Amino acid sequence: MLDGLEITQFTYFQQCGGVDLFPISAELTYGLERIAAFSPGLDSIYDIVWARDPESGHEVKIRRLRLAMSCSSLFTNFEMGMLRKAWKHFDLLRGRVQGTTSKVCGAPHQIA
Repeated sequence: MLDGLEITQFTYFQQCGGVDLFPISAELTYGLERIAAFSPGLDSIYDIVWARDPESGHEVKIRRLRLAMSCSSLFTNFEMGMLRKAWKHFDLLRGRVQGTTSKVCGAPHQIA
């Protein structure tokens, strides 16, 4: 944690395809953009300098590389994501699970 912001993720793998792994493998990833955002003078991760031309000093910031992609993803997921269909699908599957558990367990089980 850096000032309350999660910057790392530790993942370990005990199984792969139902097969126990030995030794257990692990992965540690860092959010380099999040760490860099704490550099003095930055108000946003999009202000991080991605590359600098050594001759001209011209800077390319992450804003130029990633902002359009981030906005596009957000729009696609939240505006065009067909949320009504997703909820309908969820409700259908929840009903199926409730029916299955009542048959297997002998009593109706409510899934919130």
